[in-house]
Amino acid sequence: DTLLEWDARNIKGLNKNFDFIFYTWNGLDCMGHDDRIVCLQSIYDILNPGGLFYFSTHLLKSNMPNGWGRRLINRQLPLTYFIDPQTQIKQLQEIGFEIIDMLDQQGNDLDLLNIDSTNYMMNYLVRKSL
Repeated sequence: DTLLEWDARNIKGLNKNFDFIFYTWNGLDCMGHDDRIVCLQSIYDILNPGGLFYFSTHLLKSNMPNGWGRRLINRQLPLTYFIDPQTQIKQLQEIGFEIIDMLDQQGNDLDLLNIDSTNYMMNYLVRKSL
């Protein structure tokens, strides 16, 4: 019955465990590779056994909608992490997550063999092992 907002790079400081963690708006994509792996491991560590983690991420090979993509912020390109589904699944499984579902931005189930390039992001539902 608790909703918390926290810096995912320092999530271990919560000293709590959770049944469900929801990371919205491709938040994992706003950090570099090393911080991303640390963040995923930290989320795994604070989930209860069988706990669920839901997040979205940008697809590496996609056709971004018009107006999306690299935008200048204060004359600099923002860091955005793009990843293909197979690599994302490998990262998650190496940490210990079980893949429950993969969805497109409309909430439709995705098949790894038939991912359409019009999908510019994916949503993952994963579970911490029991």
